Amino acid sequence: MLLLSGERGALPRGCRVLGCVPFFYRHHPRRAWCSSGCGNRARVAQNQTRRRAGDGK
Repeated sequence: MLLLSGERGALPRGCRVLGCVPFFYRHHPRRAWCSSGCGNRARVAQNQTRRRAGDGK
């Protein structure tokens, strides 16, 4: 119960990468991924989607 209470109680978030399920403490308001690896995979997937749609160069 200590995990969800106290000063850090509002900060646990789930990773936004499809297929990744761990929760993490969000120390920065803009952080959306549990690790830099997940963030990289998300950015690569977003770039590939844009290129397939013809928006990227």
